[in-house]
Amino acid sequence: MNTEQFQNQVGPAAILTAPITAIATSCIVSNPANFSVLQANQQFRMAIQDTPSSPIEEVIVTATAGATFTITRGAGAISHVAGASCGQVVTADQFAAMYPNGVVETGASPYVFDGSLPVMEINAASPAASAVSIHTALLVPFRVYTIADGGGVAGTDHITITPDSGLIGGAANYVISTNNGSIQFYWNGTGCRLV
Repeated sequence: MNTEQFQNQVGPAAILTAPITAIATSCIVSNPANFSVLQANQQFRMAIQDTPSSPIEEVIVTATAGATFTITRGAGAISHVAGASCGQVVTADQFAAMYPNGVVETGASPYVFDGSLPVMEINAASPAASAVSIHTALLVPFRVYTIADGGGVAGTDHITITPDSGLIGGAANYVISTNNGSIQFYWNGTGCRLV
């Protein structure tokens, strides 16, 4: 499997400099510097759209030679006109690699949850009850967050979660008291609501 590549756009949007048919396996783009330069076993995704109201086709670029890109197309391939907009697409896998979405806490309690990562797993180094303080001013409203018992010991070593403002699930705190238990919640501006 080829490795997906990503590059932030560094200039004006690119366009197709020549039309392509629905069966074309290559295209020529303006501003090739706005795209990743591919090495062996690498690829990236590119979106092509003729006008703002026309369908978007996503192709896989498997090789680049200057402004000429070798493309692989899906079953929904369509023809495109010269001047069609095109740009490199970021995939969910790339976002996950660029922006991890969780942290494992292994040190001593208490822990601070600030929402910078949406998932916190508690895997305390020594058996003991754990405390988590939620800094609500740093949470993104209506984003879902998760705090979980990663050590599988919350049945005996409870995890008490307390927001610094408002309530959580209608109470001053929430206790994870089952092994491998977890809580999902969101901040609505005044309190943490359970999901």
